[in-house]
Amino acid sequence: MKLLYYSTAYFASHGGSLQSVNFVEAARKHKKVHDVRVYPKKPSTLNHAVSSGLRAFLRRIPLLQILFFFRRSKLNYNGLLEEIEDFGPNAVLIQTDSTFLQVKWLKSNFPELIVATIVNASPFDEPFKNIACISWFRRLERKSLLKADMNFFISESLRAHILKSEADEKKSLVVFNGVDIEKFYPIEDKSSLRNELGYDSGYFYLGYVGTVDIHKRLDILVRAMVNFKDFVPQARLVIVGDGPGMPPFIEQIRKLELEAWVQVKGWVNHSTINKHINCFDIAIHHFAQGYMNPLKLFEYHAVGVPVIAPKIPAVQEFITDEEHALLTDGTPEDIADKVKRLYEDPVMRSKIAKSGRDHIRKQFTWERHTDIIINKIQNRLGDAVK
Repeated sequence: MKLLYYSTAYFASHGGSLQSVNFVEAARKHKKVHDVRVYPKKPSTLNHAVSSGLRAFLRRIPLLQILFFFRRSKLNYNGLLEEIEDFGPNAVLIQTDSTFLQVKWLKSNFPELIVATIVNASPFDEPFKNIACISWFRRLERKSLLKADMNFFISESLRAHILKSEADEKKSLVVFNGVDIEKFYPIEDKSSLRNELGYDSGYFYLGYVGTVDIHKRLDILVRAMVNFKDFVPQARLVIVGDGPGMPPFIEQIRKLELEAWVQVKGWVNHSTINKHINCFDIAIHHFAQGYMNPLKLFEYHAVGVPVIAPKIPAVQEFITDEEHALLTDGTPEDIADKVKRLYEDPVMRSKIAKSGRDHIRKQFTWERHTDIIINKIQNRLGDAVK
Protein backbone atom coordinates (compact mmCIF):
# COMPACT_ATOMS: atom_id res chain seq x y z
CA MET A 1 0.00 0.00 0.00
CA LYS A 2 1.13 3.52 -0.80
CA LEU A 3 -0.37 5.78 1.85
CA LEU A 4 -0.59 9.57 1.79
CA TYR A 5 -1.04 10.85 5.34
CA TYR A 6 -2.58 14.33 5.42
CA SER A 7 -2.48 16.26 8.70
CA THR A 8 -2.21 19.97 9.40
CA ALA A 9 -1.32 18.98 12.98
CA TYR A 10 1.85 17.04 12.13
CA PHE A 11 4.12 20.03 12.86
CA ALA A 12 1.94 21.54 15.60
CA SER A 13 2.78 21.84 19.30
CA HIS A 14 -0.30 20.06 20.70
CA GLY A 15 -1.39 16.44 21.18
CA GLY A 16 -2.60 16.13 17.59
CA SER A 17 1.02 16.33 16.49
CA LEU A 18 2.01 13.45 18.79
CA GLN A 19 -0.75 11.33 17.34
CA SER A 20 0.31 12.16 13.78
CA VAL A 21 4.02 11.57 14.33
CA ASN A 22 3.48 8.28 16.16
CA PHE A 23 1.05 7.03 13.54
CA VAL A 24 3.47 7.78 10.70
CA GLU A 25 6.39 6.14 12.53
CA ALA A 26 4.35 2.99 13.10
CA ALA A 27 2.92 2.99 9.56
CA ARG A 28 6.42 3.12 8.07
CA LYS A 29 7.22 -0.13 9.90
CA HIS A 30 3.97 -1.85 8.96
CA LYS A 31 4.32 -4.88 6.69
CA LYS A 32 1.34 -3.87 4.55
CA VAL A 33 2.69 -0.39 3.83
CA HIS A 34 5.62 -0.02 1.48
CA ASP A 35 5.58 3.77 1.20
CA VAL A 36 4.20 6.59 3.36
CA ARG A 37 4.28 10.25 2.48
CA VAL A 38 3.28 13.07 4.85
CA TYR A 39 1.46 16.12 3.54
CA PRO A 40 1.95 19.04 4.01
CA LYS A 41 5.71 18.86 4.36
CA LYS A 42 5.93 21.94 6.58
CA PRO A 43 3.65 23.78 9.03
CA SER A 44 0.45 25.07 7.47
CA THR A 45 0.01 28.83 7.62
CA LEU A 46 -2.53 31.41 6.61
CA ASN A 47 -1.27 34.90 5.85
CA HIS A 48 -3.00 37.36 8.15
CA ALA A 49 -3.22 41.05 7.52
CA VAL A 50 -4.31 41.78 11.09
CA SER A 51 -2.68 41.31 14.48
CA SER A 52 -3.26 38.13 16.46
CA GLY A 53 -5.20 40.06 19.12
CA LEU A 54 -7.55 41.63 16.59
CA ARG A 55 -7.89 38.31 14.79
CA ALA A 56 -8.89 36.62 18.05
CA PHE A 57 -11.52 39.32 18.60
CA LEU A 58 -12.88 38.95 15.06
CA ARG A 59 -13.11 35.18 15.44
CA ARG A 60 -15.59 35.67 18.28
CA ILE A 61 -18.07 37.25 15.85
CA PRO A 62 -20.40 34.43 14.63
CA LEU A 63 -20.85 35.67 11.05
CA LEU A 64 -17.15 36.31 10.59
CA GLN A 65 -16.44 32.79 11.82
CA ILE A 66 -18.18 31.54 8.70
CA LEU A 67 -15.64 33.40 6.57
CA PHE A 68 -12.74 32.10 8.66
CA PHE A 69 -14.09 28.55 8.42
CA PHE A 70 -14.45 28.46 4.64
CA ARG A 71 -11.07 30.10 4.24
CA ARG A 72 -9.47 27.45 6.42
CA SER A 73 -11.39 24.62 4.80
CA LYS A 74 -9.52 25.29 1.55
CA LEU A 75 -6.12 25.26 3.25
CA ASN A 76 -3.58 23.11 1.38
CA TYR A 77 -6.17 21.62 -0.98
CA ASN A 78 -4.56 22.61 -4.29
CA GLY A 79 -1.23 21.34 -3.03
CA LEU A 80 -2.91 18.12 -1.91
CA LEU A 81 -4.19 17.53 -5.43
CA GLU A 82 -0.67 18.00 -6.78
CA GLU A 83 0.72 15.64 -4.14
CA ILE A 84 -1.76 12.93 -5.10
CA GLU A 85 -0.91 13.29 -8.79
CA ASP A 86 2.82 13.09 -8.01
CA PHE A 87 2.76 10.29 -5.41
CA GLY A 88 -0.05 8.13 -6.76
CA PRO A 89 -1.23 6.71 -3.42
CA ASN A 90 -3.67 3.85 -3.00
CA ALA A 91 -5.24 5.65 -0.06
CA VAL A 92 -5.31 9.07 1.58
CA LEU A 93 -5.72 9.20 5.36
CA ILE A 94 -6.79 12.61 6.65
CA GLN A 95 -6.47 13.68 10.26
CA THR A 96 -9.41 16.03 10.03
CA ASP A 97 -9.90 19.45 11.55
CA SER A 98 -11.65 22.26 9.71
CA THR A 99 -10.70 20.56 6.44
CA PHE A 100 -13.43 17.91 6.49
CA LEU A 101 -15.02 19.38 3.35
CA GLN A 102 -11.99 18.14 1.46
CA VAL A 103 -13.24 14.55 1.87
CA LYS A 104 -16.14 15.28 -0.48
CA TRP A 105 -13.92 17.21 -2.89
CA LEU A 106 -11.37 14.39 -3.04
CA LYS A 107 -14.01 11.75 -3.76
CA SER A 108 -15.27 13.96 -6.56
CA ASN A 109 -11.81 14.46 -8.07
CA PHE A 110 -10.57 10.90 -7.45
CA PRO A 111 -13.60 8.56 -7.25
CA GLU A 112 -11.42 5.43 -7.21
CA LEU A 113 -9.09 6.66 -4.47
CA ILE A 114 -9.67 5.33 -0.95
CA VAL A 115 -10.23 8.33 1.32
CA ALA A 116 -10.26 7.69 5.07
CA THR A 117 -10.23 10.00 8.09
CA ILE A 118 -9.03 10.06 11.68
CA VAL A 119 -11.41 12.21 13.75
CA ASN A 120 -10.24 13.59 17.10
CA ALA A 121 -12.86 16.29 17.56
CA SER A 122 -15.38 18.46 15.81
CA PRO A 123 -14.20 21.97 14.94
CA PHE A 124 -17.62 23.18 16.11
CA ASP A 125 -16.87 22.14 19.68
CA GLU A 126 -13.62 24.08 19.85
CA PRO A 127 -12.21 26.64 17.34
CA PHE A 128 -15.56 27.33 15.62
CA LYS A 129 -17.93 26.80 18.52
CA ASN A 130 -19.36 30.33 18.08
CA ILE A 131 -19.99 30.05 14.34
CA ALA A 132 -23.35 31.28 13.06
CA CYS A 133 -25.83 28.60 11.88
CA ILE A 134 -23.92 25.96 13.83
CA SER A 135 -26.61 23.30 13.41
CA TRP A 136 -26.30 23.62 9.63
CA PHE A 137 -22.51 23.32 9.86
CA ARG A 138 -22.78 20.22 12.04
CA ARG A 139 -25.01 18.61 9.40
CA LEU A 140 -22.48 19.62 6.75
CA GLU A 141 -19.72 17.96 8.76
CA ARG A 142 -21.76 14.79 9.15
CA LYS A 143 -22.60 14.60 5.44
CA SER A 144 -18.98 15.24 4.46
CA LEU A 145 -17.58 12.49 6.70
CA LEU A 146 -20.18 10.04 5.43
CA LYS A 147 -18.65 10.50 1.96
CA ALA A 148 -15.40 8.95 3.20
CA ASP A 149 -14.67 5.30 2.56
CA MET A 150 -13.76 4.91 6.24
CA ASN A 151 -13.73 7.07 9.37
CA PHE A 152 -11.77 6.31 12.55
CA PHE A 153 -13.06 8.06 15.67
CA ILE A 154 -11.12 8.20 18.94
CA SER A 155 -14.20 7.29 20.97
CA GLU A 156 -17.70 5.94 20.59
CA SER A 157 -18.93 9.13 22.25
CA LEU A 158 -17.35 11.26 19.52
CA ARG A 159 -18.71 9.06 16.74
CA ALA A 160 -22.24 9.34 18.15
CA HIS A 161 -21.80 13.07 18.74
CA ILE A 162 -20.85 13.78 15.12
CA LEU A 163 -22.62 11.13 13.05
CA LYS A 164 -25.70 10.68 15.26
CA SER A 165 -27.86 7.76 14.10
CA GLU A 166 -26.27 7.77 10.64
CA ALA A 167 -23.09 6.02 11.76
CA ASP A 168 -22.34 2.86 9.80
CA GLU A 169 -20.21 0.75 12.14
CA LYS A 170 -18.59 -1.01 9.17
CA LYS A 171 -17.31 2.26 7.76
CA SER A 172 -17.00 4.41 10.89
CA LEU A 173 -14.99 2.65 13.57
CA VAL A 174 -13.67 3.52 17.01
CA VAL A 175 -9.89 3.33 17.47
CA PHE A 176 -8.60 4.71 20.75
CA ASN A 177 -5.44 6.75 21.08
CA GLY A 178 -2.26 5.09 22.25
CA VAL A 179 1.16 5.52 23.82
CA ASP A 180 4.77 4.81 22.87
CA ILE A 181 5.82 2.37 25.58
CA GLU A 182 9.47 2.81 24.62
CA LYS A 183 9.22 6.49 25.62
CA PHE A 184 6.87 6.14 28.60
CA TYR A 185 7.89 3.51 31.14
CA PRO A 186 8.63 3.13 34.88
CA ILE A 187 12.04 4.25 36.19
CA GLU A 188 13.13 2.43 39.32
CA ASP A 189 15.50 4.93 40.94
CA LYS A 190 12.95 7.59 41.93
CA SER A 191 15.23 9.21 44.49
CA SER A 192 17.98 10.06 42.02
CA LEU A 193 15.42 11.14 39.46
CA ARG A 194 13.74 13.55 41.86
CA ASN A 195 17.09 15.00 42.80
CA GLU A 196 17.94 15.49 39.11
CA LEU A 197 14.68 17.32 38.32
CA GLY A 198 14.32 19.36 41.49
CA TYR A 199 11.59 17.37 43.26
CA ASP A 200 12.04 17.34 47.05
CA SER A 201 12.21 13.77 48.34
CA GLY A 202 10.10 14.69 51.37
CA TYR A 203 7.03 15.82 49.46
CA PHE A 204 4.00 13.92 48.19
CA TYR A 205 3.55 15.09 44.59
CA LEU A 206 0.28 15.43 42.72
CA GLY A 207 1.29 15.97 39.10
CA TYR A 208 -0.35 17.43 36.01
CA VAL A 209 1.22 17.55 32.54
CA GLY A 210 -0.24 19.67 29.76
CA THR A 211 -0.98 23.04 28.25
CA VAL A 212 -1.96 25.72 30.74
CA ASP A 213 -5.06 27.34 29.28
CA ILE A 214 -8.41 28.57 30.56
CA HIS A 215 -10.41 25.68 29.07
CA LYS A 216 -8.15 23.13 30.84
CA ARG A 217 -9.77 24.26 34.14
CA LEU A 218 -6.61 24.15 36.21
CA ASP A 219 -8.36 26.60 38.54
CA ILE A 220 -10.39 23.61 39.79
CA LEU A 221 -7.22 21.67 40.52
CA VAL A 222 -5.81 24.57 42.53
CA ARG A 223 -9.01 24.88 44.55
CA ALA A 224 -8.78 21.16 45.30
CA MET A 225 -5.40 21.86 46.92
CA VAL A 226 -7.12 24.26 49.29
CA ASN A 227 -9.18 21.31 50.50
CA PHE A 228 -6.24 18.93 50.64
CA LYS A 229 -3.21 20.85 51.88
CA ASP A 230 -4.34 21.05 55.51
CA PHE A 231 -4.84 17.29 55.59
CA VAL A 232 -1.42 16.57 54.06
CA PRO A 233 0.95 19.50 54.70
CA GLN A 234 3.73 17.80 52.74
CA ALA A 235 1.56 17.52 49.60
CA ARG A 236 2.61 19.55 46.57
CA LEU A 237 0.81 20.13 43.28
CA VAL A 238 3.26 20.33 40.39
CA ILE A 239 2.30 21.62 36.94
CA VAL A 240 4.51 20.61 34.02
CA GLY A 241 3.59 22.82 31.08
CA ASP A 242 2.98 26.36 29.91
CA GLY A 243 0.45 28.25 27.85
CA PRO A 244 -1.70 31.35 27.46
CA GLY A 245 -3.55 30.67 30.70
CA MET A 246 -0.41 30.92 32.83
CA PRO A 247 -0.77 34.57 34.01
CA PRO A 248 -4.29 34.14 35.50
CA PHE A 249 -3.24 30.75 36.86
CA ILE A 250 -0.28 32.27 38.72
CA GLU A 251 -2.53 35.07 39.98
CA GLN A 252 -5.02 32.54 41.35
CA ILE A 253 -2.22 30.75 43.22
CA ARG A 254 -1.14 34.07 44.71
CA LYS A 255 -4.67 35.08 45.78
CA LEU A 256 -5.25 31.73 47.47
CA GLU A 257 -1.84 31.96 49.17
CA LEU A 258 -0.77 28.61 47.72
CA GLU A 259 2.70 29.61 46.53
CA ALA A 260 4.26 27.08 48.90
CA TRP A 261 1.99 24.23 47.78
CA VAL A 262 1.90 24.68 43.99
CA GLN A 263 5.04 24.33 41.91
CA VAL A 264 5.08 25.32 38.24
CA LYS A 265 7.80 23.67 36.17
CA GLY A 266 6.77 25.46 32.98
CA TRP A 267 7.56 24.16 29.53
CA VAL A 268 9.91 21.18 29.36
CA ASN A 269 11.23 19.23 26.40
CA HIS A 270 8.87 16.37 25.54
CA SER A 271 11.74 13.92 25.83
CA THR A 272 11.84 14.58 29.60
CA ILE A 273 8.11 14.15 30.26
CA ASN A 274 8.56 10.48 31.17
CA LYS A 275 11.03 11.46 33.88
CA HIS A 276 8.66 14.06 35.35
CA ILE A 277 5.72 11.65 35.46
CA ASN A 278 7.94 9.13 37.25
CA CYS A 279 8.41 11.73 40.00
CA PHE A 280 4.66 11.94 40.68
CA ASP A 281 3.03 10.06 43.53
CA ILE A 282 -0.33 10.58 41.81
CA ALA A 283 -0.90 11.80 38.24
CA ILE A 284 -4.02 13.87 37.65
CA HIS A 285 -6.02 14.78 34.59
CA HIS A 286 -9.26 15.99 36.09
CA PHE A 287 -11.16 17.66 33.24
CA ALA A 288 -11.88 16.97 29.55
CA GLN A 289 -14.72 17.18 27.08
CA GLY A 290 -16.98 14.13 27.09
CA TYR A 291 -15.74 12.71 23.78
CA MET A 292 -12.00 12.89 24.57
CA ASN A 293 -9.52 10.19 25.56
CA PRO A 294 -6.56 12.47 26.37
CA LEU A 295 -3.08 11.34 25.40
CA LYS A 296 -1.70 12.21 28.83
CA LEU A 297 -3.86 9.52 30.44
CA PHE A 298 -2.22 6.86 28.28
CA GLU A 299 1.20 8.27 29.15
CA TYR A 300 0.44 8.46 32.89
CA HIS A 301 -0.69 4.85 32.92
CA ALA A 302 2.22 3.56 30.84
CA VAL A 303 4.64 5.05 33.38
CA GLY A 304 2.92 3.09 36.15
CA VAL A 305 1.72 5.79 38.55
CA PRO A 306 -1.76 5.86 40.13
CA VAL A 307 -4.09 8.06 38.09
CA ILE A 308 -7.07 10.29 38.79
CA ALA A 309 -9.00 10.74 35.54
CA PRO A 310 -12.15 12.61 34.47
CA LYS A 311 -15.41 10.71 34.76
CA ILE A 312 -16.56 11.35 31.20
CA PRO A 313 -18.15 8.97 28.67
CA ALA A 314 -15.09 8.55 26.42
CA VAL A 315 -12.73 7.77 29.31
CA GLN A 316 -15.21 5.26 30.72
CA GLU A 317 -15.05 3.45 27.36
CA PHE A 318 -11.49 2.28 28.10
CA ILE A 319 -10.88 2.90 31.82
CA THR A 320 -12.66 1.07 34.65
CA ASP A 321 -13.19 3.13 37.79
CA GLU A 322 -11.54 1.75 40.94
CA GLU A 323 -9.56 -0.73 38.82
CA HIS A 324 -7.40 1.25 36.37
CA ALA A 325 -7.87 4.70 37.95
CA LEU A 326 -10.08 6.70 40.25
CA LEU A 327 -12.55 8.73 38.19
CA THR A 328 -13.57 12.17 39.40
CA ASP A 329 -16.56 14.34 38.63
CA GLY A 330 -14.14 17.26 38.40
CA THR A 331 -15.24 19.27 41.43
CA PRO A 332 -12.57 20.50 43.89
CA GLU A 333 -14.21 18.50 46.66
CA ASP A 334 -14.29 15.24 44.72
CA ILE A 335 -10.73 15.63 43.44
CA ALA A 336 -9.53 16.22 47.00
CA ASP A 337 -11.50 13.18 48.18
CA LYS A 338 -9.92 10.95 45.52
CA VAL A 339 -6.44 12.22 46.39
CA LYS A 340 -7.11 11.61 50.07
CA ARG A 341 -8.22 8.03 49.41
CA LEU A 342 -5.07 7.26 47.45
CA TYR A 343 -2.81 9.03 49.94
CA GLU A 344 -4.22 7.07 52.89
CA ASP A 345 -4.09 3.71 51.12
CA PRO A 346 -0.67 2.86 49.62
CA VAL A 347 -1.93 -0.64 48.77
CA MET A 348 -4.67 0.89 46.61
CA ARG A 349 -2.13 3.21 44.99
CA SER A 350 0.08 0.28 44.07
CA LYS A 351 -2.82 -1.87 42.85
CA ILE A 352 -4.33 0.85 40.63
CA ALA A 353 -0.93 1.84 39.27
CA LYS A 354 -0.09 -1.74 38.24
CA SER A 355 -3.53 -2.51 36.86
CA GLY A 356 -3.64 0.69 34.82
CA ARG A 357 -0.10 0.18 33.52
CA ASP A 358 -0.73 -3.41 32.42
CA HIS A 359 -4.06 -2.50 30.83
CA ILE A 360 -2.72 0.39 28.75
CA ARG A 361 0.59 -1.18 27.76
CA LYS A 362 -1.17 -4.33 26.54
CA GLN A 363 -4.04 -2.80 24.57
CA PHE A 364 -3.31 0.83 23.74
CA THR A 365 0.03 1.24 22.00
CA TRP A 366 0.51 3.33 18.87
CA GLU A 367 1.53 0.17 17.04
CA ARG A 368 -1.82 -1.45 17.81
CA HIS A 369 -3.68 1.78 16.97
CA THR A 370 -1.92 1.98 13.60
CA ASP A 371 -2.28 -1.73 12.88
CA ILE A 372 -6.07 -1.54 13.21
CA ILE A 373 -6.30 1.43 10.87
CA ILE A 374 -3.90 0.04 8.26
CA ASN A 375 -5.62 -3.35 8.20
CA LYS A 376 -9.06 -1.81 7.80
CA ILE A 377 -7.86 0.41 4.95
CA GLN A 378 -6.11 -2.52 3.31
CA ASN A 379 -9.30 -4.59 3.54
CA ARG A 380 -11.28 -1.74 2.01
CA LEU A 381 -8.66 -1.36 -0.67
CA GLY A 382 -8.92 -5.06 -1.42
CA ASP A 383 -12.69 -4.77 -1.75
CA ALA A 384 -12.29 -1.84 -4.13
CA VAL A 385 -9.84 -3.77 -6.32
CA LYS A 386 -12.22 -6.71 -6.50
